[in-house]
Amino acid sequence: MNKAIKNFKLVSTLFLLLLLSCGEKRASLRIAVASNFAPTLDKIAREFTKESGIPITIIPGSTGKLFAQIKQGAPFDVFLSADQERPKLLELEKLATSRFTYAIGQLALWSKYLKVNDLSILETEISHIAIANPKLAPYGKACKETLTAIKVWNKVNHKIVIGENVSQAFQFADSGNAEVAFIALSQALQAKGSYWTIPQKFHEPIKQDACIIKESKHTLAFIKFLRSDTAKEILKSSGYLNTNVK
Repeated sequence: MNKAIKNFKLVSTLFLLLLLSCGEKRASLRIAVASNFAPTLDKIAREFTKESGIPITIIPGSTGKLFAQIKQGAPFDVFLSADQERPKLLELEKLATSRFTYAIGQLALWSKYLKVNDLSILETEISHIAIANPKLAPYGKACKETLTAIKVWNKVNHKIVIGENVSQAFQFADSGNAEVAFIALSQALQAKGSYWTIPQKFHEPIKQDACIIKESKHTLAFIKFLRSDTAKEILKSSGYLNTNVK
């Protein structure tokens, strides 16, 4: 009887260890990502999981809100920001490591119904131009720099409607509340309508930084994959420029 109990305990222990081992292997990486990059991350995540067996949970949101959540202790493993500022601040506060620029975003002028050939459409009879908040969003900042560079910011300022982020700017134009919107090229490539890619010379590069919030072999593996040729091809086809800038 005692031997049977011992055998039962041994089997139970081995079974528990097996479950724990499987649980560790299947533990999902939680990646907080700026809304504009979420669809691209979804493609990268699928390839990463296929190669590594490590599943990924994607938590999209505005860079500012995700930054605040991380400071409050949100259980994220990796943060893919739409700017450089927030990852830099997290690094300075010892809340993040391994910061690097994973992509450079491209800005586009997009309309669901109108033909967009260049920026001259802004000075026509359209009533509303949607942009992300220049004070908070890197795509909004790039938009203001562009309109200032071509000397039309003051001319069209009365037409501008401001969204919290680039995703909201897209929603304004998609819903018909604005005729055109300055959005990420990655969004324009997926949407029906017409768009024109803004030349990089009109604004500062939209550098998007990544950082590790909780270091582990899984997070390090993902960061390595994010630098891989496979990820770079996905970035390129999704409207982002590759970079090795750190």
